[in-house]
Amino acid sequence: MSINSKKPSIHLLITAILVVITLALASTYVIALVYANIIASSTSGVLAAWAREGAITDQSEPEILRNRLKRALTMAPDNPEYLERLARYYQWRSTQYKPESSENLEASQLALDYYTQAIGAVPSWPYYWSGLIQLKHALWQYDDEMERAIQNAARYGPWFDNNQNIILLAGFQGWPYLSQASRDSVIQVLENALKLQPKRVITQSLDNGYSSYLLPIINKDQELKSIYIQELIRRKRLL
Repeated sequence: MSINSKKPSIHLLITAILVVITLALASTYVIALVYANIIASSTSGVLAAWAREGAITDQSEPEILRNRLKRALTMAPDNPEYLERLARYYQWRSTQYKPESSENLEASQLALDYYTQAIGAVPSWPYYWSGLIQLKHALWQYDDEMERAIQNAARYGPWFDNNQNIILLAGFQGWPYLSQASRDSVIQVLENALKLQPKRVITQSLDNGYSSYLLPIINKDQELKSIYIQELIRRKRLL
């Protein structure tokens, strides 16, 4: 047998080895992603519960949840869901400290960093932008980043009800600090929201002291005007 006749066999062997290595790496990657998802499972619901309830009963839970998310992120560094959940974790953590304390500011900055990374991964997902709005609203940071957040949240999620509520609250409470472009975005969201969830929008505006911004639109619509008056009557009866 000649030396040349052995070459195809060697080439096939090398190709087979490369295929096996490639499949092994792919399998390892898939397993890592699945494991990361298992680790991070249920964290979103837990964070939502903490945001609603404020305090927690088990003081070890926050560290456990943070460690789970960080571990998941090491396995899937570009996963925007894990980045957003870490942002929400630090956003919640910031509320556990006194406003403007060093601990509050440090947690808030970490939340900002993770929101920025999540947005960088998926810039068209409106809830990442609205999460950033909530955080900057709590910090009262009406800057260029807040302007972009309001405009993009309005652009990418004009009909998402919770998104609308966040934009309206931050937008109208910080109205004097907004550019005309951001004000236009807020007004467009308001018009959509009054069609989608009129009672909730009117109630929220009265609860948070910006109902006067709604009146030019409400006074032109008999149905909206009726909802507004009924809510005023209901509140007067509670006094």
